[in-house]
Amino acid sequence: MKEKVEESTPEEKAVEETLANLPKMELRPELGPGYYEVEGSGSKTRSKRSLMASTAMSNSELFLSKIKAGAISGWKKYKVLPSLTGAQAVLESGWGSSGLSQSANNLFGIKGRYNGKFELWPTLEFINGQWVTVNAEFRKYPSWKESMEDHGKFLVENPRYYKVLGEKDYIKATNEIWLAGYATDPDYPGKLQRTITYNNLTAWDKEAFGNVIDLSKYYTINPGTIVMKKDDYQYSGVEFNSGTKGNLNKKGTVLKVKGISYSANGTPRLQLSNNAFITAHKSNVLKTTSNITNFYTANPQKIVMKIDDYAFRSAEFNDKTQDKTYKKGAVLNVKGIEYSTAGTPRLLLTNNLYVTANKAKVQKIKSNIANFHTTNPEKIVMKIDDYAFRSAEFNDKTQDKTYKKGAVLNVKGIEYSAAGTPRLLLTNNLYVTANKAKIQKIKSNIANFYTTNPKKIVMKIDDYAFKSAEFNDKTQGKTYKKGTILNVKGIEYSAAGTPRLLLTNNLYVTANKTMVQKVTSSIANFYTENPKKL
Repeated sequence: MKEKVEESTPEEKAVEETLANLPKMELRPELGPGYYEVEGSGSKTRSKRSLMASTAMSNSELFLSKIKAGAISGWKKYKVLPSLTGAQAVLESGWGSSGLSQSANNLFGIKGRYNGKFELWPTLEFINGQWVTVNAEFRKYPSWKESMEDHGKFLVENPRYYKVLGEKDYIKATNEIWLAGYATDPDYPGKLQRTITYNNLTAWDKEAFGNVIDLSKYYTINPGTIVMKKDDYQYSGVEFNSGTKGNLNKKGTVLKVKGISYSANGTPRLQLSNNAFITAHKSNVLKTTSNITNFYTANPQKIVMKIDDYAFRSAEFNDKTQDKTYKKGAVLNVKGIEYSTAGTPRLLLTNNLYVTANKAKVQKIKSNIANFHTTNPEKIVMKIDDYAFRSAEFNDKTQDKTYKKGAVLNVKGIEYSAAGTPRLLLTNNLYVTANKAKIQKIKSNIANFYTTNPKKIVMKIDDYAFKSAEFNDKTQGKTYKKGTILNVKGIEYSAAGTPRLLLTNNLYVTANKTMVQKVTSSIANFYTENPKKL
């Protein structure tokens, strides 16, 4: 039987024709596969094994989609940067069009055998001082998948590529693989880099690192002013690591932003006015209203309403969340600061309602506000000698007349100093302190009482004396009969602001003019008891 002679395939014929006129190549077989420079025409071409005419795909996106998983797997298993693997596959196989990549599924031109499988392909080797064409063994893979994985294994098993492994910066990785001898073409790193950037292969790197960046979750336009939504560090550079870590910014800190910068892997960073960097992630920082200085951004603890205004059940102020109204002068306790989605500060009250943080509408007040009158007492008496002022800001320039202890004054309203201290605005437009230790709210019908020491009084009715300015069963003392003449040491007031007459024997009687009567100081010259006959 005559032995059947197999004819050469079109690809094999193309190789044979190419070999006939193959130019001399600068080849270093000991360094592995890669680009080689051709002498003669000055042009650069691929190794002969990639010169095959092919019916392989021309669709670059389809090629990349087929090798992406293998490239990412190469990072997880061998720490070879996916963008580097992808770019090398593109260049070494001509987008999967080389004869070697088509017939042997060998995308990287790696010589040798794979599980004993190989194909012979003509190549030039420098033997005994001259270039010789030989049929070399090239690894044959079941599919591109195995070729992709073997690429990573190949780099791991060759120590000269140690600087490539684990490198996350594609610029460095492409330079290191060239310096290690993968190719002699001086533009090899540039070709790889252009392939990576043009095809956005760095997206593979991000996916492999587990930090695919969803830019919708970051500020990519300068927000101007931001507030920290949680405690987080600032850094001296866009690469966030222990070497660049700086100060901790506490939740609620308001910061000015100079601009947006990006890390090597494309993560947006906010450059602050102090040139430090913080994350641009919207879960960590919030853009605030541009007029943020008009608002409280640190918890004022206690505030007073400067106008009548609504409270709300949410930091989002609208008709659906609107709640009760707080009147001007209402004193409120603040639990904290929260922000609306638009970045407007709100004051969260201790009752879990929200009010505005706008300084034009609310005023931070003293923490010891309980020691002050915060609602108009209408009438007060001075408990000590003290100054009045021409402004709610008490200082040497605004100081005016002195009111003596016991002076009764009419109050028009309450106003606050810039520091949040309540002041009493008098009907004459002067201001006095609202401190309860210095002034006393008194009865609205104060005209019915003695408010200056009458010195001597006569009882107009039978009435009790008391051991305290607080008149009750426990303090009740003796009874003074109608007509009794008493000496008065001074005026004191009950907690409710009712004047009492302090007698020289330290008992107290009412100062009500319907019950006692001021008498002349020379009363001793007069009969105060019925003489019966004159």
